[in-house]
Amino acid sequence: MPKFLTESVIEHLRQACHTPLEKAIFEFMFSTGCRIGEIVSLEKNIINWSERSAIVRGKVDKEREVYFNVRCDIWFKRSILIFSMIVVININ
Repeated sequence: MPKFLTESVIEHLRQACHTPLEKAIFEFMFSTGCRIGEIVSLEKNIINWSERSAIVRGKVDKEREVYFNVRCDIWFKRSILIFSMIVVININ
C-alpha cells in the first residue's frame, strides 16, 4: 500500500466532496494530518482564524497546534455562514 496520496487521488477526493462542510473537513484533514477523532472534538472557539491554526486534542488527551491551508479557511467560513443562515431561517 502506498504511504502517500498522489495529486490525482487528492483531486478526485476533492471532487467527491459536495457540501461546503464536506470540503472544509477534507481540506482540514489534508492540510493538518488530523485524525477523525481530533476533528470531531474540534471546537469553534479554539480556532485562530488570523493564524489559520487550531488546537486539537489527540491521543491520551494530548493537545497540539495544527495549521490549515487557505482552501480550508474559505470552506470553513462558507459552511459557518450557511449554517448561520439556516438557523436564522428556522428561528423565524
